[in-house]
Amino acid sequence: MEILDPDLWNDDGTPKVPSQQYMRRLEEVQDLEAIDPETAEKRAAEQAEAMRLYRAQSQMQTAPVIGDVVHFWDDENARCRAAIVMEIEVGHVATLRVHVPHEAFQDWTCDHDEDKGQNTWHWAETA
Repeated sequence: MEILDPDLWNDDGTPKVPSQQYMRRLEEVQDLEAIDPETAEKRAAEQAEAMRLYRAQSQMQTAPVIGDVVHFWDDENARCRAAIVMEIEVGHVATLRVHVPHEAFQDWTCDHDEDKGQNTWHWAETA
């Protein structure tokens, strides 16, 4: 069953009519928001967290490919650096081109570690 967005217009300039399912859902949301004004913020936060967890899970199961942008943990400066995967070794070991602002890039061959072990790479955090 298709739910039409009431803000969209038909090609002939007439507004699209929302489906009954859309209208029922809209009433439910409005009722929830009337009871708890923070419902919209809570729902947005839950959706953002679910998306973050989904991305993290899918990235942990995905081996990097050449050209992926990842983070390199620079233990010396205790910060993440942007890096591009240049070569794939065995498994999740990769050669990275690490970019440091106002300096020349460096190439590192390092292991994958989401806990940011010394001189390792990890997937970029998602907001």
